Amino acid sequence: MPWNISITQLSSKKASLSHPELRRHAQRAENAAPQQGVEIYYTDGSVDPTTGRAAAAFVHPTSIGHFRLPDGSSTLQAELVGLLKALEDAASTQNRQHCHPHRLTQRPQDTRTTTPDRQHHHNN
Repeated sequence: MPWNISITQLSSKKASLSHPELRRHAQRAENAAPQQGVEIYYTDGSVDPTTGRAAAAFVHPTSIGHFRLPDGSSTLQAELVGLLKALEDAASTQNRQHCHPHRLTQRPQDTRTTTPDRQHHHNN
């Protein structure tokens, strides 16, 4: 199955950017993404630094997946599981997919303050 991937990165570490700067970066990435005929997925993976517990998730308008990873998994492993599971779900459709990895909070209707460091665009 062919995938076309485009990655957008922030100009510096997320922690050093203000909320308005993060929103501007997110809006530019959102505007550059295909809008018509695209299935949109939001993914996230994270590790609790205190307990080492790890989990991943994806959100799509018609499906949601959440997955517990083994304790001690890395943040990268958690992020990749979220993306992999979203891609597996997306493979069941014939539509183009647009995944927003790393944060579930980049949905346009969402008012929370975190944004993704990067976005992947998948065409199938």
